[in-house]
Amino acid sequence: MDKRQRTIYFITHPNVQIDAAVPVPHWPLSERGRERMEQGLRQPWVPEITAIYSSTEQKAIDGAEMLAKLLGLGFTQIAALGENDRSATGFLPPAEFEQVADSFFAYPNQSVRGWETARAAQNRIVSAVEDLVAADPTDGPIAIVSHGAVGTLLYYHLTGEAISRHWDQPPNGGGNYFAFTLEPRAAHFHWKAIDDFEEYPLALREQGRQCAERGGQFEENPFLRKGQSWQFLLWNRGFTGHSIPNPKCPKCHGSGILTLRSQDGTSDGYDGTEIQCLCNVPERLTGTAVSQ
Repeated sequence: MDKRQRTIYFITHPNVQIDAAVPVPHWPLSERGRERMEQGLRQPWVPEITAIYSSTEQKAIDGAEMLAKLLGLGFTQIAALGENDRSATGFLPPAEFEQVADSFFAYPNQSVRGWETARAAQNRIVSAVEDLVAADPTDGPIAIVSHGAVGTLLYYHLTGEAISRHWDQPPNGGGNYFAFTLEPRAAHFHWKAIDDFEEYPLALREQGRQCAERGGQFEENPFLRKGQSWQFLLWNRGFTGHSIPNPKCPKCHGSGILTLRSQDGTSDGYDGTEIQCLCNVPERLTGTAVSQ
């Protein structure tokens, strides 16, 4: 098999130990981050991994070490897999960081406050991934432990979309992943939390089956969390709800295709008869995906 046809898992490091007095690349995983990474090692695809790569930043190294120890493998550190270069500003308070990050994605060809441009970071991460896949001596799936911004930029390259912050990883402290291939060039799904093992109700699965029977596409919501009672798909009737990312749609990769709804705040009484993928009715698409 062509090496470029192998499945590659791009994993972002989970929660880190923030210290304004320490350079950002030296931040390690926090206790919470290590707990989440340990949970993520239970993902069913993990045992299939035959090679592991990480950036040279400590938080990515920590995650790669945990994965490598489980599998009895070594791992290779590659500087080009690092996060976008933010050394010009160093640590920024969260609110200020988010504002600068918004500009980073909004103006990909411009340096914002001395940061590496989004375009340069994208070119770098794409080249690094292409090179490591070509040089890798194994023939199975590859895991790359890296960072959120460059992962998002890689996702845009894979989907052929323009750079923006629309498909950035969910705001859960990191610890997300997506799978992709270089040949064909495609992302298999959008970001999913590495530690998410939520068991979905049988009713939700049944609704997905009905959706598929009607020719629609169905993707379970990777952002559902324990305690949420609304887990049913309905037409857009004005109920409170959130979009489910469905990156299998070739038109919008998850923007408002399937809509999660609850009737009067509960899931009681819905028989699933009106389940349908909104992707089949383009004029009904009404917005972008919202992650929880």
